Amino acid sequence: MSLLQEKPKTGEDVPRDRWPKEYRREYPDLPNLHRHRLDDTHRMMYSIVKTPDLPLFVWIIEAMDYPRYRRLFGYD
Repeated sequence: MSLLQEKPKTGEDVPRDRWPKEYRREYPDLPNLHRHRLDDTHRMMYSIVKTPDLPLFVWIIEAMDYPRYRRLFGYD
């Protein structure tokens, strides 16, 4: 996904207090969480990761349909 390579901050920041419990449990050391709207029916969650000896990279955590997104974030 070249868009994220060129502009990793293209998505919206997700405030830590809104992170899904599932992500907090599965990824306890997740440094940040971003949401990107792929189209009207799909969302992608990703993190921007920087380690001391490696260049910045984008970790795509999950791409999902909108019903999964709503359940994951507790909107349903």
